[in-house]
Amino acid sequence: MTRGNRCLARVSGTCPETPCAEGERCMMDGGRSRGAFWCARVCNPIQPGGCPTGHVCGWAGGTSSVCFRQCDPKDLDSCGKGWMCATVSEDLSLWGCSPSALEP
Repeated sequence: MTRGNRCLARVSGTCPETPCAEGERCMMDGGRSRGAFWCARVCNPIQPGGCPTGHVCGWAGGTSSVCFRQCDPKDLDSCGKGWMCATVSEDLSLWGCSPSALEP
């Protein structure tokens, strides 16, 4: 599958121009002509202990998984300004923080 290019009116984050640390992957989330990029630690969801305390191993696209800071979907402010709490697992049981590319 080939990914197309798109013009973004606003971009936050420094990867992929600045490479992530070893063992991390550059993540991208976007919408409404905005994009957010961040580095996240690669993990394996079937191996316990792959993420630091307070983080969950969630789906990162394709067959990849990364660590997301755990959040409470009932608390809209649990991720802090510029971040949103979203499901990061196929079964909707794990919730993690992602940059909110949709904020003005």
